[in-house]
Amino acid sequence: MRSILILLTLVVAAGCDARTPTSPPGAPCIPTVPTGGTVPGETTVNPQLYSNGQLSTVLQPTGEILADDRMIEADGSIGWKFAWWRAPGVGAAGDLRITGHEITTGATITASIAEGYGQRFQASGIFFPTEGCYEITAVSGETQLTFVTKVTKILK
Repeated sequence: MRSILILLTLVVAAGCDARTPTSPPGAPCIPTVPTGGTVPGETTVNPQLYSNGQLSTVLQPTGEILADDRMIEADGSIGWKFAWWRAPGVGAAGDLRITGHEITTGATITASIAEGYGQRFQASGIFFPTEGCYEITAVSGETQLTFVTKVTKILK
């Protein structure tokens, strides 16, 4: 009976870890690919756009970030720029929040969100601590956009 209680305690404690992976180790990474379209309120079609109609960003055609040595930071993390667009009336200038984690390990990203942009467009940088499969969520006002990207270093 005591061993069952110890095992149950370990299972419960493991389930409380905020960094618990959302996919088992070795699971394939299935990146989100762009849907294409136009930024809400504009007419120019962008085949790399990914949008929910309220919040939009640009993704790589395969959903994979291939980072060469120019994107590798001194600490070994991988930096990538993301542009974001809000539909008219969505969120407010300066309210964009970006979070993310590596799906298997739970390692978290760091987002750098530039100041000085208006309500519609926002530039940002996302820093991935390692290669891997990341789920990224951006929130503005009551709207959120989530995607998965695979991050790979390609050293020359």
